Parts: sequence; structure tokens; C-alpha cells
Amino acid sequence: MRSLSETLVAAQQGRGARPCVQVTVDDRHVGVPRLRPQRLYAGSEAGGPCTMVASQGYVLRAWTDAAGDLRLCRALAGAGSGWNAWTVLAQGVDSAAQLALAANGAGNAYLLYVGGGGRELYCRRSSDSGGTWAAAELVYQASPGVQIISLAAVCTTAHDCIALFADHAGEPEPDDLVHVAWLRLGQWTDAVWARPAGSNVAGLAALSTGSDPSFSTVHFVLCGNFEDTTAPAVRLYQLQLSDQGLRQWLHRGALISGDAGDFTWSHPALIWAGAGSGQAERPRLFLTQACLAGQRSGQLFLPRLDAVGPLAAGDWTPLRAAADPGVAATVCGDSLYWGNAAEVWSSAVYGGSGEQRQDVSADVVNYVAREGWRHSSGGLELSLDNRSQRYSPGGEAAAPLRLGAQISLRQGYHTASGAELSYLAPFWIGEIERQETPSPRVNLRCYDGWGKLQRSLAERAWEWQAAPAAVLQTALERLGFVYSDDGSPSLYCAGTPPRFALQAGQAWAGLVAQVLDYCGCMLRFFVNPSEEAGWPSARAHVYTPGAELAYSYGPSQHPALACTLIEREPAAAWAQAYGQEASGLTAYGDALDLDSIEALGFAPVRQLVDERLNSTRDVTPALAAAFLLGRSRRGGRGGSLTSRTNAGLEVGDVISIELEGQAQLRRVLAIEHQYDRRSGLYRQRLELEGV
Repeated sequence: MRSLSETLVAAQQGRGARPCVQVTVDDRHVGVPRLRPQRLYAGSEAGGPCTMVASQGYVLRAWTDAAGDLRLCRALAGAGSGWNAWTVLAQGVDSAAQLALAANGAGNAYLLYVGGGGRELYCRRSSDSGGTWAAAELVYQASPGVQIISLAAVCTTAHDCIALFADHAGEPEPDDLVHVAWLRLGQWTDAVWARPAGSNVAGLAALSTGSDPSFSTVHFVLCGNFEDTTAPAVRLYQLQLSDQGLRQWLHRGALISGDAGDFTWSHPALIWAGAGSGQAERPRLFLTQACLAGQRSGQLFLPRLDAVGPLAAGDWTPLRAAADPGVAATVCGDSLYWGNAAEVWSSAVYGGSGEQRQDVSADVVNYVAREGWRHSSGGLELSLDNRSQRYSPGGEAAAPLRLGAQISLRQGYHTASGAELSYLAPFWIGEIERQETPSPRVNLRCYDGWGKLQRSLAERAWEWQAAPAAVLQTALERLGFVYSDDGSPSLYCAGTPPRFALQAGQAWAGLVAQVLDYCGCMLRFFVNPSEEAGWPSARAHVYTPGAELAYSYGPSQHPALACTLIEREPAAAWAQAYGQEASGLTAYGDALDLDSIEALGFAPVRQLVDERLNSTRDVTPALAAAFLLGRSRRGGRGGSLTSRTNAGLEVGDVISIELEGQAQLRRVLAIEHQYDRRSGLYRQRLELEGV
């Protein structure tokens, strides 16, 4: 149960306190801000490698044309002109290799490129945000027969500039090696990564986080083939580089798995608005996808970079920007920029402005919100008064009101301390209905976290042999939720990890439900008030249901308007679980409800057959049988309760109900919140199960 003040508890248990409701519409989807692309420039420049960086209010774009001329455009951020003013900085440049631009807050910029022979890496420096450039200097020269093909660069506090680049040696040594070169105190130093990076490297992108003066943290993305894949993939790595040149390389994990042979990935660009500042923006990776239908650009988000644990990334989403051959990207002030030589697009960084976030509380006519622990019971139906035309196209509050936007609902009461509110789980708009008669309204139909899981289908086949917590974290964080759990032993592995699978086209909800049943756990979605305006604004918490009392209903406590308690014949009083030992022998465990067997005079049996169950796993057949019996026993008791709204109650809470002079325990299985401004309706209906 959510924590409530004493005054709020007293208000909801009484009859005189006025209801208080707050509803905000937020242009984020599962906590991730959505792009609102605006095209700043559309030109006729030919294709070729392009890179982009921001420096003191300017956006710098570098481009190599087919003739090997390296050109630079320096335009004011957000300007409507100047995006086609190119200056030739070098000639005879390798037109097949990536370019790299890096800049710091002091106006120092670095342009790195590969010479026409493919072996020499050069750098030009600027101290006035790209206004003028010093002569080229040689950073690195590859051995004969080796070609530098991929390149990325960043500026950090500990180093003036760090360049990462990959070379291709060709046969008989097909592995492409990743090198690092760093500029410190006016001197370039280079080193090679001892581990081969794979073959056919198709692009590098880098991002720096942290501001420690003694070491740099660089996250970099590598596209290409790898030793354990049969098709191109995209992977995230991390480099820790000290000011003395000490290096630690870490493989963080795959962002896109290389198991779809018809797709290739190249020319990445990695950006993060407000890196490490706790802002709502997430790191974004722009990529070029090539398939039988042609090339297209797109982007995906990363929930986190520095955190330890399984790596997660959102689905790759196509963009309008042309991919010729790829898309460059940067952040300048309060805007994101992406594009290439012929196009420049921008979108505002999420900051909670009026176009991104609106409080619509004053116009709420009514709503019905449903929370449940399974995907069949959650959702929100909300009606807004639109007589003022605020929510009509072009209206002052219409901008964030679009499909997929996040709805945050808070409920509470006016007390002596003022308006006291508590958050419900977040919802997302799935349908918008505009009503003109008899009164102009905008009706929203929204889905909850389970609805998001049900709507999200696997784009490929997945298989894990891992702790259940790792599977749940992957499933939930790739959709934008922030995962947490209560540390239940069944979620983690001291023994042999179990296997889980999800087929292409299946909903992620089915996998999550299967893992929860395997572990005997429940899932709830929620928002922390302190985080709601920033990130994360959507959390998913997995826990083992306990029996601790959260709240009491009764005449002397929180009065019930209506209450029904039901006793059912249990579906099982004897749960049997069958598995398979590593030796091939049958594994078996069971659990008995002797009280029910004595009362019934017979033993209803329910069986579970799961080859993952054996004595070497953390979830043994006996434990799986106990979980199965527990679900059956909870279903043997039910009922419903209607009362004035309890602002702190959550799905899964255990409540006490005083009925016929006796207190009985029930668990909250689902909650329906009802509000109608005109009639004064403000109540909850609880669906209950046993404890």
C-alpha cells in the first residue's frame, strides 16, 4: 500500500472531505519522450559519410562526397538557413570511411577523417567552435594492407579527445580490430584492443559520460559480424581510460541480435540529452537498416548505460530521414538534431513544457480506471470537457494529447493540509474519441502496463537460459519500464538456470505471465511521485505476495458501501509437479492442503508438467507444487467490496474486512476506480481473492 499521511487517511475514512483528482497528459510513452520531428533543411547534396556535433550554439556537419572532398557546414542551432554553406577542409579523403566530430564546452572541436589510402587517420582542431581549423596532423598509420573503415570520437574531462576506430585486415586475418587514440597535453597516444571485434565492422558510435578528471568513461556501439552470430548485429561496449593510459574494455551486451539474415545494420550515431543529469531523455541510437526493401534510417532508446545488469534496448523505430548512407546526430541546447548532408531534422528535448505535458484536471468530467495483476483487467476510460476547444486540433492543450501519450492519474482528498494526492499506475492512450453533441467532449480509452505487454509482439524468436529476474528485466526494460524486485530467491539462481522461450509474433505478456507463475510472484506497475516529471516515470516491480495486513475495512474504520465474500470449492487440494532430472529420470514434488481435504472428504488434484523442474534448479518440483497450490487456495476465496476511494490501496494488498462481527482477510486482485464530477461519485470497487 502506498504511504499516506494521517490527515489523508482520516479524510478518506470519513464522509465530509471533498474529493481531489489530478490528471496530466504527457507526451512520453512508457517513460520515454517521443520525437516531434521538424525538418530544418532539405537539400540536394549527394550521399556520403556524414557526422555532426554541437559546439557553443552551432551545429557542425562534416561530409565526404564521392570525389573525396571533405566539407564542413557550420550553422546556428535552430536557424532556418545556413545549412547548405559548405567549406572544403580536405581533399583526397577516403569516401568509404566514417568521419568523426567531437567538441567540448570551451569551443574546442576536433574533426577526424581517413586519408585516401585508407591507412592514415588525421585530425584537424578548432578553438572557435569550427570557425577556423588548424592544419591536419597524423594521429595513426595502419600497417600495409590494413584499412581503417569505422571511426568515432568524443571529448571528455580527462582527455582532450578520444578516437575509437576499427580496421579491416582482409584475408587471411578477417578479424577487424578496435583501436583507441587519445589526445592529452598536446600528444596523441594509441593502443589496440586485444580482443578481436569480429569481421565486416559496419560502423562505430561513441558517447562519453562522467566528468572525473582522472579517467574517462566512453560507451561505444559497434555494428558488424561477431564470432557467435551468423548475421550482422549491434553491440554496446564500454571503455574506461585513465589519464595515465590504463584501459579496461567491457562488453555490455547486444542491442540488436544478429539472427535475421535479411537485415544489416550500419552507420550508428549515439546521443544523450542531459547525460547523467536525471532528465527524462534517454540515450538514443540512430542506425541505418538495410534489407530487401532498401535502406532506411531509424532509432532506438537505451534505458541505461552505466547500470550493472542485463542490457536492454527498445525496438528499432523507422524515421523519415534519408539513409544515404547513414544518419548523424547531436544534441545542442534544448534540441536534438539528426540528418545527413542533404537533410537536417530537429526535435525538442523533453522538459515538461506545455507542448509536452498538460494538466487537464479542471476538465475531467468522469473516469473509470481499472488496475489488475493480469492483462485482462487494466485500463482507463476518461472524458474531458471540450467546450473551451482546448483539446481540439490547434487548441492550447492539444499538443500532448495524441495516441500513445502517458496519462498520470492522482487521487486523494482536500484536507486541512491542503490537496493531498497519491499516484495510480500510469496509462497510455490507445483510442481518442471526439464527441460534439450533446456536449463537446474528448473521450480517451487507455491501456495499462499489462496492456502494453499484450500489444507488444516479439519481432523474432527469443530464448533464455537465465535467472527469471534477468528474463523479466529484459522483457520489461525493452519496453521502457524500470525493473525492480523484492529479491525473492525464486527469481535468482544458485543452481541450474531454467529455460524460457518466446516465439516470433507472440505477445510479451504471455512470457511475463509464464515467468511470474514459475516463480510464484506478482507484478505491479507504478509511479514514484518524485520521479514522475523526469525519468523514470514508469516502474515495474516484481514481488512474492505476502500475508501482511495493509488496511482494514469496517464500520469503525473505513466503511464499506457494499461487500460480498465468497467461499468456493478449491480447484486443487493436492498439487503435483513433474519435471525431469539431468539423468533422464522423472522429478516429482507435491503439496497438500489437509484442511481442505478434511473438509471436503476428497482431494481435488491438479498437476503441472514442466521439464525445467528438477532438483538442481532453484524452483524444484516441490516448490512449483507449492506455488500451484497457493494459486488454487487463493482462488477458493473471493468476493468484492465497494467503498469510498482509498487513495493508497494497491493491487496485491492484503485487507481485513469486518463482516458479521468477524474480521476476514482477502487479497486485492483488481481495483476499479470511479469518478463523476457532476454526480459526486467517487468510489472504488475491489475484486478479492484469498490470502
